[in-house]
Formats: sequence, structure tokens, C-alpha cells
Amino acid sequence: MNLMKKWRYGVWLLVGCLIVLLLGTTARGQTWQEWIRQNPTYPTHSVAPALRQQRSASPPRASGSGNPRVDLQTRYYAIQGSTPSQLRSQLNQLGPLDPASQRRFDGYTGWGVQWRYQYLDRGSQCHLTTPQVTAQIQMTLPQWTPPAGASPQLVQHWQRYLAALTLHEEGHKQHGIQASHGVLRALQTLPPSPSCPQLQQAINQAATRVVAVYRDRDRQYDLETGHGRTQGAVFP
Repeated sequence: MNLMKKWRYGVWLLVGCLIVLLLGTTARGQTWQEWIRQNPTYPTHSVAPALRQQRSASPPRASGSGNPRVDLQTRYYAIQGSTPSQLRSQLNQLGPLDPASQRRFDGYTGWGVQWRYQYLDRGSQCHLTTPQVTAQIQMTLPQWTPPAGASPQLVQHWQRYLAALTLHEEGHKQHGIQASHGVLRALQTLPPSPSCPQLQQAINQAATRVVAVYRDRDRQYDLETGHGRTQGAVFP
């Protein structure tokens, strides 16, 4: 009986707004393009149109060591201004770039599902054992520090907008988490295969089918919310 360890990584699906450009916006950190190149099918999501990037980011946060595991990183890009038009111009210039459409957005959430496993070759059958799944999520949002003299009305408007934008991006994040749970369930219920190559193929097909379902949900989510506009993610 040979115990062989096989690592397999899930395909990062670029969703419609790819990665579902949350609300039509996405915020990218400095290493986002490098990360996308390494994971060319990583899904995304976005929010309202915007235009460039920044460098502030929170360290990756893991929701424990459970299965599935969730690795979440939130990035921020700084904007400046003291009027609505100045802030909109900054959003358009500095917002994250959607790698699929090459459009910029105010906010952006990208997620992907990664799976790895071991299999057991029993001669006549190959069995999947100990599947492990990870959801990797990057959320990018704008960050504005009101200057001295900024009107209270503008500050309140910005706070409402940012809350709505974050809410929209959270929806995309949840799709990534749900996809990871779906992949784990699919792998846990996978029957043995006559050979290990067939099992590997079945594993990858089952997992990518699940991810495709949530990619479609991301796309539909953006269509239904107008990339967050119906949730209040409109500025000014």
C-alpha cells in the first residue's frame, strides 16, 4: 500500500468583473499585479470606477487553522482632497485596476480557492484522503483623512459611501468563503477512482465546478447591485 502525497492548487477564477470587481471598484496594492501573474485565473470583484493605487496594507489575517482556512488581506490606497470633485478625481486616478477589463474601480476584492490532498493507492482503487482547502482573499479600499477645514457634510457623505462600498465588497468576500466550503464538501464526498490519475482528474473537476458556481454568483451579484450602486456605493 503506497501512500503518496499530492499537492494541487485550485484555479483562481477571474470573475466577470473578474474577481468580480466589487461594485465596479477595486483597490490594488503594489504587489497585486505580481500576484495575479502568479495566479492568472484568480477571481476578482469590484465596485464604482476609480483609477490608481497605493501602498498601505494590513497583514494577512487567517481565520484560524481550520478547514477550510481563510486568509484575508485588506489593502488601502490613500486619496487627498477637500471637495467631492477632488475626491472623485483621486478615486478615478488611484483606484485599483481590474486585470480583466483594464478598468479602474474605487474598491476591489479578489478571491481564490486552493486545495491540496493526499491519496492512497490500494491497487484496484485510489482513495482521496485528508483534503485541505484555503480561501485567499484580498480586499482593497480607499482611505481618506479629512484635511482641516473639510466640511462636516463631506465627511459624513464619505463615511456613508465607504460603509456602502465595504458592504458590497464583503459580499464578494463571502462568495470566496462559501466557495471554499463548497470545494471541501465536494472533495470529502468524492468516491474512489480505479486509478490515481483518474482520481486527480476527478478532484480537480469537482473543485473547479464549485468555484465556477461562485464565480457566476459574483457576476450576478454585481449585475443585481450595479456594482454596489443599489447598496449606496455612489460618490459623490
